[in-house]
Formats: sequence, structure tokens, C-alpha cells
Amino acid sequence: MQEITKQSISGTLAKQMFAIGVNVRRLRVRDKMTQEDVAFYLQTNKSTVSAMERGMLDNVTVRSLIKISVLFSVSIESLFDKDFVS
Repeated sequence: MQEITKQSISGTLAKQMFAIGVNVRRLRVRDKMTQEDVAFYLQTNKSTVSAMERGMLDNVTVRSLIKISVLFSVSIESLFDKDFVS
């Protein structure tokens, strides 16, 4: 069994945030939306969406994940999938 350390948790979190960001960008581009469009729907600003897409936002809320999944008609689980192709 792998030892759970603060470093391993941090690495896993970074990978998940990167996967979410890549998928949000892919879905946004697929649907021909701007970062401003997504920000408006999430009730946030463009810089937050930009940070999310770059995997630099580590405090994405459950509410935001639900809104993103509804906006793009995908499951929340698919947002975490690094191999998800829309």
C-alpha cells in the first residue's frame, strides 16, 4: 500500500486540477464559447476561468463543477478524466 504524504496529495490534486482545466477548455472551444461566456455562467470572472483552464486554480467548488457539467452536458466524473475527449 502506498504511503499517503502531503506531497503525494499535493501531486494528485495538481493532476486533477490540470485535467479539469484541460477538459473545460476543450469543452468551451467545442461549444464555441469564450472565457467570458463561461465566467458569466459560473458567476465569476475571465481570469478565474483562465486560471482554471491552466490548472492553476486549486479551489474549484462542487457548485462550480456542477455548473460546468450542466453547461457542457457532461458528467462531473468526466471533468476529472485526463483522457476525456468531448
